[in-house]
Amino acid sequence: MGIHDANKLGSLLSSRLEQLGSPTSISRLEYDLNAGVPDSESLPLEALRRAFDEVLRVNPKQALTYDTPNYGFEPLKKAIIERIAKTVSGIDESWVSLVSGSAHGLDNIAAAFVDDGDVILVGAPTYPGAIRTFTSRGAKLISVEQDADGFSATGLDSALTEGAAGNLKIKAAYLIPNYDNPSSVLMSLERRKALIEVANRHGILLIEDGAYAGIDLSGPPPASLFQLAQGQGVIYCGTFSKTIATGLRSGYIVASP
Repeated sequence: MGIHDANKLGSLLSSRLEQLGSPTSISRLEYDLNAGVPDSESLPLEALRRAFDEVLRVNPKQALTYDTPNYGFEPLKKAIIERIAKTVSGIDESWVSLVSGSAHGLDNIAAAFVDDGDVILVGAPTYPGAIRTFTSRGAKLISVEQDADGFSATGLDSALTEGAAGNLKIKAAYLIPNYDNPSSVLMSLERRKALIEVANRHGILLIEDGAYAGIDLSGPPPASLFQLAQGQGVIYCGTFSKTIATGLRSGYIVASP
């Protein structure tokens, strides 16, 4: 076997590699809002320790091997379904897919819907991780303005109208209605309804990133886009990283089959 020329091997790298960011270390700031990392003092250490002990006592094989069903741990899926079914009718296990955190969920969504050159509409500004995910799958991104109520419905309508006139293949809009990253805006109920109407009229998908759901400091937020649309035309991406622990890498996608 001959010795490979490193320069020649480097030429084999995908052009998309340039779109990927370098790994970053966790900030030493006491409160760093950039990465959305929960305060370490809030981690439910004792509750997690008891839960881990119980899992390893009851079913260690399933916990530590490939024995888990292909579509995820059924008790967790059922718990997610029970919660969502309170506001969305007709939901069952076929709607839910378990993933390794919301980043994995977004990548799965992009893999399923994005072809090279497809357009995803995003807020201006939006979560950098989502930008990297969508562009690594070949998407082109177009920014839509945001205001005090969040992602602009009129801006979405204009972008879709202009895109249709320019023969752009716009597949979806990516939104963070609850405490948007980085703006922190909580989208109003009226804006959520308006965005659903615009998306339905133009026939595009709404990708709802619910990473910050459940960390409400001033009362419950408005109903999610997924709830308002009864799951039609909206894919919801949830995670337990912010409410329990980031290191669990546990999340889920909810979508109508």
